[in-house]
Parts: sequence; structure tokens; C-alpha cells
Amino acid sequence: MKKLFFAWIMALWCFPAVFAQSGQGIRYQGEVGVGTAFGVGSNAYDRFVLETVHGVRIGPRLFVGLGVAWNYYSARGDMPDDSFREYTDGGRSFVPIFADMKVYFLDRRISPYLKVDIGYGIHKHGGIYAAPAVGVKFGLGSVLALNIDFGFQVQQQTAPDTSSGLGGIILRAGLSF
Repeated sequence: MKKLFFAWIMALWCFPAVFAQSGQGIRYQGEVGVGTAFGVGSNAYDRFVLETVHGVRIGPRLFVGLGVAWNYYSARGDMPDDSFREYTDGGRSFVPIFADMKVYFLDRRISPYLKVDIGYGIHKHGGIYAAPAVGVKFGLGSVLALNIDFGFQVQQQTAPDTSSGLGGIILRAGLSF
């Protein structure tokens, strides 16, 4: 047991050193973003999105972190506001808590990336939350960058007798630091 524990300690101690040798260390990365999603499907409710994600950048191409968002839903002009209140049982906001992973394709100032968020949306009838996206990072300095992405966001809503999804095409912009 002591040998296994010692092996884990050595691995955790050496892993960052391997990346540091090539100038690609492990470092903290935080992100804040704002966006909007246009509802699609039978439950086509638009939403305003505000989110923050914090985690680690592993080398130049991988980021993993945990995030929290606030999604404020609204009915479109052709959908009565009362139908939304009835559908969501009076609540307009979901608060997703999620794991975030980004893979950057290039080790350059401007790089496309693929992003996946998976978690759970907190609400009276909350459920699974997922938001895959593709985007572009525009480096603004040694650490600061502007991120713009486009994807699909789905929030499952569960009730005692039913389960349905609130899907939307999402456009987000934010800063990573």
C-alpha cells in the first residue's frame, strides 16, 4: 500500500515537470461568458446565458474545468408567456453545474476549438444538461483570450409524469484568463 501511495505521489509530482520541460505546463485557467440560445423543437424557449468556468490548462491544447451557469428562459412573441410559466411550473431560471472540456486544435494565438459541457441543471424539475460547441480562441496577450463559440444546448426537465428537453442553438462570447 505504501509503495502504491508513493508511486502516485511521484507521478503527480513528475507529471507537471514533464510538461514544464517543453514549456507546456499545467496552469489555472478561468473563463467568463455571456450568450443567447434560440429555442428549437417543440419546447422552443429562448434563453439568456451567463456562465463561469474554472479549471486547468494542460499543455497548449487541453482544458478541463468545472462551471456554473445561469440560464434565464423567455417565451417568444408567438408563444404566450402563461404557457411557459405552466410548462416550467413558474420558474424561469435553470442553474446548470457542469464539467467543461475544451480541445484546442492549434498552439497559436488564434485557434479553433471543440467544447463539451455535461452536467445537471438545478431547478424544481431539473435534469441533465449538455452543451457541445465549436469555437475560436483569439489570443489578446500571454494569457488573456477572447472566445466565441456556436453550438447546441439542451436542458432536460423532469416532472413526476414526464421528461422533456429544452433545446437551443447557442452563441456565446467570453474571456479566458
